[in-house]
Amino acid sequence: MKKIIVAGLVFTLALSAVGCGPKEAEAGEVSVDNATVVSVENGADKEAVLVDGEENRTEEGYYISPTDEFELGDVITAGEVMEFDGKYIHIISGDLVQVYKYDGNNKDFYIGQSVKLLKGEDEDYLTKTDVKDFSVTHTNMGHPIDQIDGTVLSFDKEHFVVKSGDNEIKFSYYDENLQLVKGEEIQVYGMKFSESEDYSSVMILQKDNQMRLTVTELTRTDDGSLNALLKDKDNGEYSINLSHVMTELDIADVKVGDELTVFYKAIMESYPMQLDVVIIRK
Repeated sequence: MKKIIVAGLVFTLALSAVGCGPKEAEAGEVSVDNATVVSVENGADKEAVLVDGEENRTEEGYYISPTDEFELGDVITAGEVMEFDGKYIHIISGDLVQVYKYDGNNKDFYIGQSVKLLKGEDEDYLTKTDVKDFSVTHTNMGHPIDQIDGTVLSFDKEHFVVKSGDNEIKFSYYDENLQLVKGEEIQVYGMKFSESEDYSSVMILQKDNQMRLTVTELTRTDDGSLNALLKDKDNGEYSINLSHVMTELDIADVKVGDELTVFYKAIMESYPMQLDVVIIRK
């Protein structure tokens, strides 16, 4: 399973948060006060069944995806946790965010973690997804992403050119704050919509803007985020919310004492110091 670019990237494609609005009535259905009434054959009679009413929504109005068609032990969905919402869980899979009722056991899980929702005997429940490959190879819409290492040959306000092996590759970019220097080593996550077009850069890792940090403390916040305190080789302290940055690792597997490679755009002078993170690798 490949890690999916979902958020935090300038070129990331927009997510469709489905299930958060009323269900559109199909042919033969009637929409009444945000509820959909469907005529269902029941022998010689027809009965009106409320498909999408208030009882199928959370208190905040999110549509609750039904799971009745799944058998015991079936995987209902697999994706990343977006939000813990009491007895409901918000999971993004591909480009869709859906809300499910579950057993409410979230103490062993984190926002941003890859999980599976399984059909339970009484209530549905979460399990950890064992991801084998966290390298970013496609967007949340499934478009392939290439990783290209090289040296910057030129840089202007709209494009930059990288020499990679024997090739000179031109990229467009969309970050107004990006600054590249001729001769610096970078890795570019790029994508093409057609062979005739230049690459569009999705993410740029500047080799000089990376550091190795050791995890010294891990804390789960009330909303389910995973905060980490880390130290550099000179005992400088840093704070990173691992649930809300791009990672090529399973945040649930991070332990005190682990060394992480952090690519960053900027360091904020605070205590502990804050990093504008591009991506984290283990």
